[in-house]
Amino acid sequence: ASTESTEFWFYFFVNLGLHIVYRVGWFDPRNYDVDLPWGLTGTMSSLLTFFVVLYNSNAFGRYQQLFDVCKELFGAVLEFTSMVKGRLGSIPHQRRATRYMLASCYIFLLEREGPGITEVEWAMLYDLGLLSWVEIDALDLHASDKQVEGGQAFIVMHWSLEVVRDAVPEWLQRDDMMSAFFDKAFQIRSCQALTKNLIAMRIPFQYFHIMTFMLTVNLFFWGYSLAFMDTYWALSTFFFIQLIFIGLRELCAALANPFGTEDVDFPVNVWLDNLTW
Repeated sequence: ASTESTEFWFYFFVNLGLHIVYRVGWFDPRNYDVDLPWGLTGTMSSLLTFFVVLYNSNAFGRYQQLFDVCKELFGAVLEFTSMVKGRLGSIPHQRRATRYMLASCYIFLLEREGPGITEVEWAMLYDLGLLSWVEIDALDLHASDKQVEGGQAFIVMHWSLEVVRDAVPEWLQRDDMMSAFFDKAFQIRSCQALTKNLIAMRIPFQYFHIMTFMLTVNLFFWGYSLAFMDTYWALSTFFFIQLIFIGLRELCAALANPFGTEDVDFPVNVWLDNLTW
């Protein structure tokens, strides 16, 4: 945020300084044939507006898709929990299957907020009663052996399905019941995979780089052209122009990964609290 703030005030004070120089009569670009009529900036302004609108549309569409997938994920977890409660007769099996599935959801979302699960986050899962330290050590050992991020959420989900299998008498003859549990679990897994893939497949950096370059060029020309206009409204006009365009660019960047602590990020902690309430 400090970089964007520096960029904003740099262009603003350059515009203000040029306007002051023009007002006191120290420099008039028309005397040297270097004036820039506002109409000459129209083509570049139109191109920038098109790029910004298109980029915002793609970023928000992806953001909305991530939101829908996350809500489907939480809904599927609740449905799985309801199925466990209604179809498994053993209360210990109900509790184990449920806490494993909840742990899978927690682990998956915690992985989205940072590289791997921290010791504090593992301790939180233990305090919530979702995993024991033996299970946590097993998951941590798996991650260390594979030396890759992810996989723990799917392992814990598999544990939940194993508990369901053990709770169903003669489960090999109960394809109808087992398929319902597996279908719901794989729906959860599908939501997790889609969320991960959407985050990994961001809008190409080259596109963002072109838009940033065009914004830089346009801000320079807008600031220069408006600085030599015979009205004080030119200062406020440039102020709000760059405020809007720089703000839109930063909004796009914030929407790219809605798992974090920014204002536009998803309230994951609230969702998880509601899920375990």
